Amino acid sequence: MINLFDWFDQKAQDLYYSLEASGYHHPTVVVHEDGFLPKDVLSPVQFFSAWDKSETGRPRFFNEIEIPKYYRISGSNTQAAIHNLEKKVANIYYAAPAHRRFVKAVDWLDERGVVRLTEHYNQYGWRFAQTNLNRDQQAVLRTYFDQSGREILVENFVTGDITLNWKNELKLFKNQSEFIHFYFTEAGLDVSAIWYNSLSTSFLTSHYLGGQGDDVLFWQEDVGDSVPGNMQLILDGGSPRTKKILVQDELAYQKLVTLLSDEEQQMVARLGYVYPSLRPNAHRREALILTNSDHIEALDMLVDTVEDLHFHIGALTEMSNKLMAFGQKTNVSLYPNISAQLIEQLFESCDIYLDINHEAEIVSAVRHAFEHNQVIFAFSNTCHSRQFVAKEHIYAPDDAPNLARKLQDLSGQFDQAVAAQRLASSSASPEDYQRVL
Repeated sequence: MINLFDWFDQKAQDLYYSLEASGYHHPTVVVHEDGFLPKDVLSPVQFFSAWDKSETGRPRFFNEIEIPKYYRISGSNTQAAIHNLEKKVANIYYAAPAHRRFVKAVDWLDERGVVRLTEHYNQYGWRFAQTNLNRDQQAVLRTYFDQSGREILVENFVTGDITLNWKNELKLFKNQSEFIHFYFTEAGLDVSAIWYNSLSTSFLTSHYLGGQGDDVLFWQEDVGDSVPGNMQLILDGGSPRTKKILVQDELAYQKLVTLLSDEEQQMVARLGYVYPSLRPNAHRREALILTNSDHIEALDMLVDTVEDLHFHIGALTEMSNKLMAFGQKTNVSLYPNISAQLIEQLFESCDIYLDINHEAEIVSAVRHAFEHNQVIFAFSNTCHSRQFVAKEHIYAPDDAPNLARKLQDLSGQFDQAVAAQRLASSSASPEDYQRVL
């Protein structure tokens, strides 16, 4: 039995955590390697390139990229660039969280400023792949290397075929699914049941594997006006390995069942996510705001009105004079250039999170607040992740006085507020997983 995910994005990570927390500890395989998968998550690239996950290497810092003489690298907390004199020749992108400035990819530009080559770096600091792009910036070829720089695998995006250098032989595969089937055999994986989350490569791998199986599709996307084609194939019995379809979003589930016959509905069930609950709420009147701008909705009014609430405001960069002026308030603490360690300390010591900053969210703050069972409040024009905020905790910008009153009256209601946002997120329990699976 294995999990098979096309990508290890946030939804795949949530499913992975849910299965682990529910007692399902079988191997997890990710089709598309990004260089920063957890050490207990597998991929075909890792296997054929002989990644040693016990090694103690570290990611490359942004200024450790090898560059020609006289080139220079400059960087911020979001990304970096390489220049030749005044001409930009490359963009450097960071692995999450970006403020650590660990390199994930470098886009090299041609004379027109168009990306023609992307170098991919992994969590051990070595270049494990490169992607060649045409003049229209379409990826045409990706080559994977082992740690010594030897070419191991070539993926042709135009023809769809894959060439593998394996055990002193060149092997050609017509498509991704055929390649993954070979990987299953070479890696000795048990594929009697494949639990997958995509109707793309993962589904096709299950479908064309054939034989007996107890496969499960975890549907993590929205539903349109009709049943997706490959899902209909499953419902019609055309892909007999897949026995169940589990829909993870409540609205998507409600929409899907209206499109199905009574018989088809028997294959489908609703199953949310088991989210981490890192600590109980301690009912402290300490509120956290993490921001990358000084544009914080109604901050003046909230600070002046809710005087018994202490506001902790952190930023990854220097703060403007406008924001620094709040440091004169007795109920405000400011943390410019905040460290990752201090951020974690504040998630532990604060029991309210105010998602009231404009511009981009930093360090997935709302998600972290949710996992720490902080009570989350937001304005409708600042809310960065509605799925983790109870609807009654989202206020219109002109309704800030009511938010202030709610913060004043929150004592004795912390636990009910946390329960409301857990309900809003459609959380599931390990027992739900064991019952449905």
